[in-house]
Amino acid sequence: MKQYVIGEIEKIDNIEVEVGLGKVHILPEYIPAKLTRGYYKNIAVKWDGTFDTNTLGTYQLIGTSLLDSSKTMTYTITVK
Repeated sequence: MKQYVIGEIEKIDNIEVEVGLGKVHILPEYIPAKLTRGYYKNIAVKWDGTFDTNTLGTYQLIGTSLLDSSKTMTYTITVK
């Protein structure tokens, strides 16, 4: 099977979401990353941090690429 290299991860954009109080929110397994050649690819991430949708507030989690651990992003959840 032939594999094509379309670039290394250049940047992972931060994500902000709002969740209603008491609602279920599941963190995504894959998020879009910009690659060095201008392409975008969904990549797997590992999440660090916690949030509680039963408590009002803003939570910030760090997503780390499983392909390149030097690439991280912030996932902000605001519970309203």
